Amino acid sequence: NQSNTDGRLEMCKQIIVYLVLTLHSVRLGKVKALMDDAAEQPLTIYIDAGNEIGNVANNIASYGSKQDSMEQTLKSVKNVMEKIEQRLVELESAFKTAANIQEIVEPFIKSIENRLSDIENHLSSTEKNQQKNYDLIEQRLNELGLNLTSTLSTHAAVQNVYESLGDRSENVEDIIKAKNANLKPEDTSNKADGSQLVVFGDCTEGKQLLRSLFEEGIYNISLPNFEPFNVYCLNECASCCPWTIVMMGSGRGEESVYQRSWFENKYGFGYAKKEFFIGLERLHVLTKRAPQALLVRDYTTGNQMLFKEFSIKEEQYFYAVDKLVSFNDDTTGEGDLFNTDSVCTKVRGQNWWYNQGCIAGLGKEMLSDDIYMAIQPKACQQKLSNN
Repeated sequence: NQSNTDGRLEMCKQIIVYLVLTLHSVRLGKVKALMDDAAEQPLTIYIDAGNEIGNVANNIASYGSKQDSMEQTLKSVKNVMEKIEQRLVELESAFKTAANIQEIVEPFIKSIENRLSDIENHLSSTEKNQQKNYDLIEQRLNELGLNLTSTLSTHAAVQNVYESLGDRSENVEDIIKAKNANLKPEDTSNKADGSQLVVFGDCTEGKQLLRSLFEEGIYNISLPNFEPFNVYCLNECASCCPWTIVMMGSGRGEESVYQRSWFENKYGFGYAKKEFFIGLERLHVLTKRAPQALLVRDYTTGNQMLFKEFSIKEEQYFYAVDKLVSFNDDTTGEGDLFNTDSVCTKVRGQNWWYNQGCIAGLGKEMLSDDIYMAIQPKACQQKLSNN
């Protein structure tokens, strides 16, 4: 800069003045001759003041240049130091921020460590439980293997017995049919004049044939391919078609109507007006030969379910409900199967018609076990509605 340049010029002037004064004060002495016989001669020293001054000026200029260079270097160093200082400030701020982040993150790290510890403990516990389950499963498989072996042995024995029986199963059915045929009481009301026996297929036909002699009670009816059997005819009014009671039962008997075998339900059992059932085979024929209405009545409370059309299919379809139409044309219950040994009978504890959800059909869900089922020709219901 300008102040440094002026300082160097002033210094150069002072040096030049000093050299001039020095040169003027140089004393010239005499020099003794080298030879003894030579006289002393004056010594002349030539000093070129201009050259010396030039050399001094050059040195001073070189010094100034070096000084400028040094100043530039110092400036550069100063700039570098300022940048370093700024960077140190930034690093210090970053360090403080990192310290703050660490303080913030540290609780989360501790939480994660605790969670990992809990997971590790849970996995250890789960592994132990799984091992126990594996052991139990293996034990159960061993038991099942033993049971299977025993079952196969039993099956083989049963198969041998079955083969030895041959056609005796048909004899069993014949015995059941004969037994049911012999269960009818002798005091039926099928006689028109006190001696002649009148044969009919249901209570409505009986009333049409007996006319004024017809009364409510037990009658003997006959169907094609079946032995005659007894039913109870329910006559609710003089001008009404009587109801043919096809089933009567309760849950209180020693042999409940709801606890019988498939064979018993197929062919029927019991006595009319007690716990009895005409049998699924006969019920199928009665509901298929002419459209029938159905009455399911709780005889202890008087509650009842009435359907304007009802029929069931044959045995190969498990006597499924084929038609079940209420008076508001609801068909809920069609397709329900009759069950004697199924999940539904085990859950509900009764033989009956059930859907896939084990809901009892024919309105049984709304009634108690003290019920009777009765049918009458659908035409009778139509006459009543027309009247």
